[in-house]
Amino acid sequence: MLAFILGLVCTADAAESLNRLYGGVSVVPGPGGVGASAAWESRLGSYLWAGVAGFSSPVDLGEEYALAANAGVDRFRMRHGLNSTLAMRLPHAQPASFQWDVVGRLGGGVAWVTDLGQAGLPGEESIYLVAPALAGVGGVDLQFRKEQWGLRVGARAWALSAVDDANAWKWFMIRPQGVAEASWQW
Repeated sequence: MLAFILGLVCTADAAESLNRLYGGVSVVPGPGGVGASAAWESRLGSYLWAGVAGFSSPVDLGEEYALAANAGVDRFRMRHGLNSTLAMRLPHAQPASFQWDVVGRLGGGVAWVTDLGQAGLPGEESIYLVAPALAGVGGVDLQFRKEQWGLRVGARAWALSAVDDANAWKWFMIRPQGVAEASWQW
């Protein structure tokens, strides 16, 4: 949240401000892992950006979830998430016809996790129950842009803890996520 507020404050000069809006597809490995993603970023300086992002995977878990229901840490699935990150653009020479960037990002957020061990049968309401978990987020993006429009492909890692209520165990896990998003810059 601080990065978001800092982004708003540091881009007050309209001549220097650049904002980017993203929308696309998010993929988290496992059943029901495909969903939508959206993000907004604002430039803080020549190489530093601040932004907020989110994803949602409302896709049905299907019959596959039963295979992972008793598989320790693998029984937890990220379903939704919100994060705020600082991103640093790696400087490099730009071609004349289009721009490309490699961007590293680091921040924090919250992920909503489903415990497949506590889920009900397919078609039951309980299969969609999620619990929030604080998370750290890091990743790398490859961005291409021509004028205002572009494409971003990114890989993220979410580090979080989930709780098994039945056994009072706490599981630490790192969950990968991929995104492919169209972008608009103004």
